[in-house]
Amino acid sequence: MPGNLHSGRPKSAAALAAAAVPMPGELLMPKGMLKEEKWLWHLVVESFRDAGILAAIDAALLRSACELWNLYRKAFKIAKRDPTDKDARIAVTNYWHAFETAASRLGMNPLDRSRLRPVTDPKKSGIKARRRT
Repeated sequence: MPGNLHSGRPKSAAALAAAAVPMPGELLMPKGMLKEEKWLWHLVVESFRDAGILAAIDAALLRSACELWNLYRKAFKIAKRDPTDKDARIAVTNYWHAFETAASRLGMNPLDRSRLRPVTDPKKSGIKARRRT
């Protein structure tokens, strides 16, 4: 449509990821994390390190996912001991949904992971032109 103000906007998540600017910085594990939290942190960082997907700016989201995982595991253990405890079952469900949301933003399930693309160097990216003959 002529005159569309948003004609230059990427149309898909893949296009947005391809247009992303790389964020410098190493992803360092915050101090004070508990055992379950550290386990998940290392799992995610090691899994994505070579893919070039995570950057230092992702630390807050990753930490939140790790904390939610820990809370989910604790609530699950309580609910497993007493399956009739309604509060424990509600806590398990709520912590799982919160963790699942954070995890999907980090690409921790197969569908979301398939959408992630490594951030490329903006100097090397761009449109390749065909050779004219």
